[in-house]
Amino acid sequence: MKWFKSKKDQAGSEAGVIELEITGMSCDGCANHVRQALSAVEGVTEVDVPSWKEGRAMVRTSAPVGDAVLVAAVEQAGYQARIKKKA
Repeated sequence: MKWFKSKKDQAGSEAGVIELEITGMSCDGCANHVRQALSAVEGVTEVDVPSWKEGRAMVRTSAPVGDAVLVAAVEQAGYQARIKKKA
């Protein structure tokens, strides 16, 4: 999986990849909770939270998704987030 190379989705629109720094996770259940929260955001097509210990999440989008929307989804799940990198 090449996370930092933009790809066009099947509909032809430009997809984006956003890396978030997540704090407050303390177990695999936390990582799964963050994954579910981000997956529920409209426009998000793929989410990877490799490990709660890494404190990060990678999000692939099929349409523009506001940074604040992603951060709010994580915060509503009970964790803190900030945008680390966009591609």
